[in-house]
Amino acid sequence: MAPAAATADLDGAFRAARAVLERHLHSLQVLFNTPENYTLASRRREPQGLPQAFGAVLRRKSHVTVELPPLARLPELTRALPAELKACQQGKSSFTLTAPDALVLAQLDQLARAVLLRLRQDGQA
Repeated sequence: MAPAAATADLDGAFRAARAVLERHLHSLQVLFNTPENYTLASRRREPQGLPQAFGAVLRRKSHVTVELPPLARLPELTRALPAELKACQQGKSSFTLTAPDALVLAQLDQLARAVLLRLRQDGQA
């Protein structure tokens, strides 16, 4: 077994990342709530009538993905990401975890809070 697999705690990573998004539930709605997919959306709708995605925690085969889709259109929030969180970043709006990391999760919480604040300021949440 590879060392990374020996230290992986995907269940713990999923639970911890889900808890981060749940802290912001008061302003959002749950779209999916399964053991592999926890997805939140704004109560506002996209022009096509679909809920506006806010964030998701997705359990994959070898990692957990935390997605914050609004980051793709809010580059100013990603320019100053802490190094620990930047190391987990995949693309513009996704972050991967293989185990709970208190520092990274705290940074994700701050980022999710900043995203939600910006959406509110822009009238999108």
